[in-house]
Amino acid sequence: MKRRNVGVFFLGMWPLLFLIGCGPVYKTEYTYRPPQGPQALNCIMQCDNIKRQCYTNEDFSVRACEDENRIARLEYERCVSMKYDRCWDRSYYCNSADYLYCDEEYRICYQNCGGLITSREICVSGCEK
Repeated sequence: MKRRNVGVFFLGMWPLLFLIGCGPVYKTEYTYRPPQGPQALNCIMQCDNIKRQCYTNEDFSVRACEDENRIARLEYERCVSMKYDRCWDRSYYCNSADYLYCDEEYRICYQNCGGLITSREICVSGCEK
């Protein structure tokens, strides 16, 4: 009896989930006001370097995962071609590069250097006209 109630609950939730998925989508837009003085600008340049390195690390992680998957796929195909009984494809899902962490760290660094950041939410889809 309990299983049926759970099924009815989820069946009744589908329309609500559908409506939630159709709502507006927002994006945060940032405006940067740099700090004054040569030391502050050097600090911002260090933040830029840290951000670039973070992006590079993210890209490297994705490429390393994709390379491991290519090797795993080749090993699997070799196993199958040799007609072994137990062959496993050991590849796995690779996440795409996630720069959100890098961007957040950059904003913190920027503010620590004396810069001012303002943010605002803008609607990018499903907006009321």
